[in-house]
Amino acid sequence: MSEQNTASISNIRFDPTGTAKIDLVNPRNGIELKDKSGNVAYIEIVGPDSPEAKKHEKRVTNHRLDLQAKMKGKGKIDADLVEDEKIRKLVDITKGGYLVDFGGNPIPFEWTRANIEALYRDPGLGWIREQVEDGHEDRTRFSPASPTT
Repeated sequence: MSEQNTASISNIRFDPTGTAKIDLVNPRNGIELKDKSGNVAYIEIVGPDSPEAKKHEKRVTNHRLDLQAKMKGKGKIDADLVEDEKIRKLVDITKGGYLVDFGGNPIPFEWTRANIEALYRDPGLGWIREQVEDGHEDRTRFSPASPTT
């Protein structure tokens, strides 16, 4: 790529290592979930172009290729495998957050890989998983704001 093209393209580039806070919305009423002081519950994640997300994608691809090789091209990718891959991705991209219950009380939560995985695997917390998945796919959350003119 020529220097001129590289310089032009750099004007539309953004840092893929940024994070975004996914504000959690109460599934019962569609309103942001807040504590009694008005602080919004959230989960902080890295974007789809982050090193963490790319590393996960490569790990999934390599795992699938290994399965196919072991099964001599007859490897089977089933729903359980895909579900596990999705949850592992969410664990890989989650950096932390702040959780509150429906009464506005903070929930002490240690953001370890095991706890994050348990959170995303719990069917009763599927509404959190859904909001994080949707937020992760929205690149506008991870790109810088346009400069004002």
